[in-house]
Amino acid sequence: MNQASLSLMGTTAVVAAALLVGGCAMVGPDFKAPTAKYPAYRHAPAKTIGTAPTAPAGGAWWTVFGDAALDGLEYRALAENPSLASSAHRVEAARAELGVARADARPSVTASGTATLASQSATHTIPVPGHSLTYRTRGDSYDLGFGASYELDFWGRVRRSLESASAQVAASQADERAAQLLLCTDLAQTYFLYRELEREEFIVTEDISAQNEAIAVMRERQRGGLTTDLDIQRADTELAVSEADAADLGRRRAQAFDALAVLTGRAPSELEPLVRGGVLPAPPDIPPGLPSETLLRRPDVVAAEDQLKARTAEIGVAIANRYPSIKLTGGAGFDSLALRTLLTEPAQFWQVGPTLAGPLFDGGRGEAAVEAAKAQAAGALADYRAQCITALRDVEDALVALRQESIQAKALQRAFNSSQTALHLADERYAHGFTNYLDVLDAQRSALQQKRTLCQVRGDRLVSTVQLIRALGGGWN
Repeated sequence: MNQASLSLMGTTAVVAAALLVGGCAMVGPDFKAPTAKYPAYRHAPAKTIGTAPTAPAGGAWWTVFGDAALDGLEYRALAENPSLASSAHRVEAARAELGVARADARPSVTASGTATLASQSATHTIPVPGHSLTYRTRGDSYDLGFGASYELDFWGRVRRSLESASAQVAASQADERAAQLLLCTDLAQTYFLYRELEREEFIVTEDISAQNEAIAVMRERQRGGLTTDLDIQRADTELAVSEADAADLGRRRAQAFDALAVLTGRAPSELEPLVRGGVLPAPPDIPPGLPSETLLRRPDVVAAEDQLKARTAEIGVAIANRYPSIKLTGGAGFDSLALRTLLTEPAQFWQVGPTLAGPLFDGGRGEAAVEAAKAQAAGALADYRAQCITALRDVEDALVALRQESIQAKALQRAFNSSQTALHLADERYAHGFTNYLDVLDAQRSALQQKRTLCQVRGDRLVSTVQLIRALGGGWN
């Protein structure tokens, strides 16, 4: 066995031993998911609220409302809204960074080749007896080589980098889901606001028609001396106020429609056929005993945990950077002074061996980098805990809103029924001359207000349901 073979075997043994030891070593703390124990919701319903089917967890949660127009808008928004592109590109960037980290765990191979043509000065002389010999020499050289290197992950730096990059990909994917959830819930809330304003505008328009008919009857009664001009002026005043309210409702409804068009990524003229002919749906079920653990699936909570995992892994990277790195390097190729002999056997060369490199004095840079990584991990943990508290507050706010709005709706329904009875009695008394028209106007105004407020609360309950779905991360199962 020749000298080169013995040298190669020795190098291979050193590398194998380093791989064996390095495969077990990994500096820095291992990630442990923080324990988040949520208390029972204070405002969770004791019994089921609503009449529609239960909302699915995640996915197409909006189908719980049973509104075909809303379903179509949601799917279009997910497919065409341009604001989602930025979060999708961030996911692609994180995946590319993960590819860089994976490449560090694999050998790298390079190739190089040079050709140098050179000639020395012709004034070089060699002294010989009796005279000197002038000569010119050529300095041509050619080489073609291949190099390879592989870092032995002795301290786990590459593995920690890969762990951090993987967590970043997961965090960016969670951020993308959070952006989708935000878009879909914003669209649903805007859609229900549009439907509520549409219904309220219809109520006021109906009332305007009834007021016009009543004024026409009053003018007939005036000719018979049964109604005064003062009553007609009061009725005209109330009619003008109602027409002004209808104009304001029309403005707000048009603005909500434009907002829907922006959320779906379409022009308003293209959106109009998609929302024509819809109604305000009934609020869906809110099941009792909502489990607080559903908060752990919220995309923003998941993203915060993944960010904490990435920051924790970066502590290990910073620590490993303070230790020596071991690389296996090698090269082979051809080197010759003449191109015709470049690829011949005598021009061959090769080399292989481990390389050890590490900092001796860095002015405290490495230690500061470790402390910075630890501080960033501590900050990520604080962000995670803050996100959990925010999630809990969001759910509680939505639950208390739904509970109080349910109570409010029942009380308003009783008030509306009473106002309708009062209006009927006021009309009867005025028709028989037992009261003046002021009592009729008051009864009309009260009945219209109760009907409009009842419509508003119904829309508010739908919006609060959407807010609860968002707070729970896309459903409540």
